[in-house]
Amino acid sequence: MKSWKWLIAIIIIALLAGYYVFATGLLKEHRRNGDLTSQLNNLTEELAAIPPASTDLEERLSAARADQAAAENAFSGETNDTRIVDSVLRLAEAVGVTAIPLATRPWTIELIDGNNYSVFYVTFSVTGDFPHMQSFIQGLEISEIKTLAIKRLQLAAPPAESGGGLTADIDIAVYSYVSPAN
Repeated sequence: MKSWKWLIAIIIIALLAGYYVFATGLLKEHRRNGDLTSQLNNLTEELAAIPPASTDLEERLSAARADQAAAENAFSGETNDTRIVDSVLRLAEAVGVTAIPLATRPWTIELIDGNNYSVFYVTFSVTGDFPHMQSFIQGLEISEIKTLAIKRLQLAAPPAESGGGLTADIDIAVYSYVSPAN
């Protein structure tokens, strides 16, 4: 009979140990579920704060393509070498400086940001006093040739005793859009 009592006591202790292990596992799962629920609620709030996707993507894409075509057309400007040089010489005469074209390079194709551009380079030697020289450079920046860019500007002041004006060597580039690079 004593052995039955020991056996029942061992079974009760084993059941209590099993219940303890089972209960602590349930508590851990409950805490883990609470943490996951909290994270899920935080993410749901963050997702609610994100604005909805735009529904006019096709319209915006077509507008962007139209803007790109307009920009490309702006780069298909003046390509006549003589007219470009004459335009710069007329500007020089209008502002009161003397401009002499020194060198030109034929139109060349350059790859810029994945697009091919035809580029014409010309170098001018310009002489005049400071205010007129400043007007000439500003005139180049807003000239009738919209794709004209000053690539290099080198000013040289004459010796103080000569009393002459400033001399500038100006490299100018004129761009014309050709096509996207392949």
